[in-house]
Amino acid sequence: MKFNKKKWLKQKLEKTQELKNLYKLFMEKKTIKDIIKISVVEGNKHSLRNRILCFLQADRMGLRDYQGHVKGFNQFKTDGIEVKKGSKALKILIPIIKKIETENIEDDSDDETRTFFKIGNVFDISQTNDENYLKYNAEKDKKLYTNTIDLDFKKTFRIIRNNFKFEIDINQNNERGSYNIETHQIKMKSESTHTLLHEFGHYLTRDIEQDYAKGELFAEITAYILSKKLGSKMYNFNYSNIWSNRIEDLKIENFENVFLQIEEKISKLNLSEV
Repeated sequence: MKFNKKKWLKQKLEKTQELKNLYKLFMEKKTIKDIIKISVVEGNKHSLRNRILCFLQADRMGLRDYQGHVKGFNQFKTDGIEVKKGSKALKILIPIIKKIETENIEDDSDDETRTFFKIGNVFDISQTNDENYLKYNAEKDKKLYTNTIDLDFKKTFRIIRNNFKFEIDINQNNERGSYNIETHQIKMKSESTHTLLHEFGHYLTRDIEQDYAKGELFAEITAYILSKKLGSKMYNFNYSNIWSNRIEDLKIENFENVFLQIEEKISKLNLSEV
């Protein structure tokens, strides 16, 4: 059969558009556990958008053991890991930057560049013969998502104090936890490390546009990343899952921007006790 270039290009563009449309549906019925796990998964160097694309495709394909640790076929092969026969590849968008020559000869400025996308194939670690990785992550996730933070409160409090010069009121008459954006006061009912990091997260993300549900999402992302940097191997998302399902208008582009802002803010913190 003669190769039909026009038909091939049309199919390629349709597939690219299908992937672009896919991540727009991401916020529907996804919990904060899903969002955060995608955002900070270890071993995934792809963009946040491609992580989301892989997550959604894995969900549609019924990959129950999906880990988010994705690589190309040859990359796994280089690591001595084999992709299981018959595994269906996950599609990602790979940016291609091309220079466009300008017609104006008198213009000495650099040639313009345009970004195009091609489709790439990757596989998840759960589609390989690396069973040790799956067992390790199953045990890690069980601890991570069912327990509270395993960090000493007093030590964590001293670290937060180095970065927060406002009042932290711990009193049994207070609510479980609150942050006042006008006075910057944090109120807590008891010495809870999770609550402390969560309310500090509200302080760090105070200048990011948000409503209540988004505020809870941003604060919890901040708390989770901080807890990981401080050495915690456990976390509990039960409270924040309630609010994440109420978010209806957070576009992926906006979330990606917010996530990068949070990472930048955390990178500027002094996380030592001194």
